[in-house]
Amino acid sequence: MKSFGEFIIEGRGGKPKYSDEYANINFYNHLVGSLDTKGSIGKEMRKAIKDEDNETISKLIDQELENAKKDPKHPLHFDNVDDDGFSGKKKTDAHKDSYYSELERAAPGFFNLVRSDKGRKISSQGYVGRVAGGDHEASKKSWKGNPKGQGRFDYVFSDPSDSKKELRVSGKDYKGSQAGSAQADQASATLQRGVEVAATKKMKSSLGSPPKKEKGESEQEYKQRRTNIKLAARDKKKETVAKGAERTGEIRTMMKSTKGQSSQQQKDTYGKVQSKIGELEREVPGTSRAAGQEMVRGTGQFSRGKTAQAMWTTGGKSGSFRDPRQQSVSLRARAGKGGGREMAVTGDIAASDKEKKAQQARQSSFKQFQDKIRKLPYRHQAQALRNAQARQRMQGQLNQE
Repeated sequence: MKSFGEFIIEGRGGKPKYSDEYANINFYNHLVGSLDTKGSIGKEMRKAIKDEDNETISKLIDQELENAKKDPKHPLHFDNVDDDGFSGKKKTDAHKDSYYSELERAAPGFFNLVRSDKGRKISSQGYVGRVAGGDHEASKKSWKGNPKGQGRFDYVFSDPSDSKKELRVSGKDYKGSQAGSAQADQASATLQRGVEVAATKKMKSSLGSPPKKEKGESEQEYKQRRTNIKLAARDKKKETVAKGAERTGEIRTMMKSTKGQSSQQQKDTYGKVQSKIGELEREVPGTSRAAGQEMVRGTGQFSRGKTAQAMWTTGGKSGSFRDPRQQSVSLRARAGKGGGREMAVTGDIAASDKEKKAQQARQSSFKQFQDKIRKLPYRHQAQALRNAQARQRMQGQLNQE
């Protein structure tokens, strides 16, 4: 007999899904007319974006969403889209609810994109968008982590008249997501990159403006003094990087030792790794932020042209389209996923404050729901859960009509 928790998991999983990435790109390409530059919708939208006419932009978004649902001839109508983006790699009637749900979630993401400086530029010029998530790229020869890695961008927007002009964009969900997850080799390399970036920043800050020439000091003496200051700063940086390498090496060894252990056995070790990351941050302030940025952008691991240039947070009104350097990432040590896999360090991107409050409210409601179900006789719990899920599906259908 299944436990209550198993019924909850069963109820949440296994539903046919449509990719949010494909929904975002298809909605974008249609609205800006990137695949049909002579179409009236695209022309009107590109002009509205260029003029920053938010009223017209909103009107066209609502209009095209509605037409996609009701007009069988509309390019975004469920019957007219191909299999790309559907779970199982094949569209079925069971995917319809998820398809239109993701299309609606794409609307605020599009609005946030066209209101940003970079987004306004590419959309008003009809840049063509494509999904790039999952592409693996070769790491730099100097990178001490994984020799290959999943690229840091999920979308690529290209100039229709010059394919060399492109904008590489990392996609995240407004409810919170992960910048990345790294096991021992990759995690230590990422942290070491953080040390190097932080040490370089500290060196530049210490040098500041050139010192003033002292009274009675010859030109040669002044130049030599400036050279000595620079050399001392560089030596300090080398020392910091070398010490950082020792610390990240210790973290790598600790993480490697967890291979073959259960999640419970790894618990003590990943707590120590989290402490080590904190110590590293105290020794070299700025390391954690720089390591988090590496997870987002990949500038240390990948060559130029393979890194993320913008971050697109979609799915809700509190999303954004901005410079990835503005994004903060929290490093968290955790157990490995799957039997015997070594532990990992994850880069967490928190949800917006508004979404955090909504999540807390949902968690509270869910706990009340759990308590209510548990009070029922055990033999009635499964049916009560199925009834609740049926009501939820019905409400979702009503909301889409």
